[in-house]
This record gives sequence, C-alpha cells and structure tokens, in this order.
Amino acid sequence: EKLVNGIEKLKEACEAYSKKLRNSEYRINFSDGEEIRFRFFDINLAHLLGVDYKSFYHESLKSISEKILDVDISKVNSYELLSRIILYIDDIAKHDSQYPNTQLLNYNQIKYKSTAFLHIYKKFLEFNFGCIDFDVNVYNTINNQSFKTNSTKLLFMPIDDNMKLFYVIGLKYDERINMYRPETIFYTENIS
Repeated sequence: EKLVNGIEKLKEACEAYSKKLRNSEYRINFSDGEEIRFRFFDINLAHLLGVDYKSFYHESLKSISEKILDVDISKVNSYELLSRIILYIDDIAKHDSQYPNTQLLNYNQIKYKSTAFLHIYKKFLEFNFGCIDFDVNVYNTINNQSFKTNSTKLLFMPIDDNMKLFYVIGLKYDERINMYRPETIFYTENIS
C-alpha cells in the first residue's frame, strides 16, 4: 500500500509541478519592506519529492538503474532522471519488490515528501501560507534539536484547521542566481 501510495503521490506531484510551478518566479513582500524572489528549479525537484536520485548514480546500483531506466546514468541530470523514474515506475516497483536488498526507491519517504509537496502546492496557489525569517541556530537552541538546513526563510502552511502541525518549505538564498530556491520540505509542530 505504501508503495502504491508513494508512486501515485510522486506522479501527482510531478504533474502539479509541471503545470503550475515550473519556470515561474514568485515574490513575497515582508511587512518590514523586504522583498524576496524565489522559484522552484528542476534540479531540486527530485530531492523535494523524496527521491534519493543520487542512489541511482551509486556504483552498486548504477548498472541496475541503467538497465531499468534505459539510459546512461552519467549523461542525465536529476530532473531528467526523475522523468525517467516516472516513465519506468512500474519496472522500478517490480524490481524493488523482487530485490529488496537493491531497492532503488524509498516509498515511505516519497509518500511523505510528495504528500507534503502537494499540500504546499495547493496552499501556495491559494496564497494561504505564511513566510518568516529563519535562523537554524536559534531554532535548535529553543527546541533543543540538531536540525540541519541552510534555509533562511520558511514558507509554512497548516496541515489542518487545528493550526498545530505545519508543512514547511525551506528557502535558501542562492547568490549565483540572486534569488531564493526551495531547499527542503518538512513538517513541524510549531513555527517560532
């Protein structure tokens, strides 16, 4: 069931990204007058959806990946690889169920991240989200955690009407392109 749910959520999330988010730039104005620009990039999508694309390039899985995906892994980037994963998802799922020791996808992680992405996508298009500055060191001190991220802005959306759990997308500033880009997706119990 998790395998099927993960696959369906991944397909749905990729389709949503292609329809509305791909190649679109967004701006957010803070109450203090700061304006940030950000966009979703193809190269980050696999990671945001929970696909550990780097495992496909790993020497121990490379030949299996190339055979199933019918491609020279060294000649494709993460977005092209994700597109091939979607195209050959049934073959990958068949392989993963027959050979769990060389499993290519983590369906639990894909289900979690793709579900979060779809929720964020829906709330984002409705302009139903908040955005705050974020300092990981302050967060870790307050919450006694060792959360690791390079994000300095967080977009957050309540998971339900209780406003106790939130899906969060972390934005990292990228000096090379002079804008923010999504770096991570997670959920948390509080935003502070």
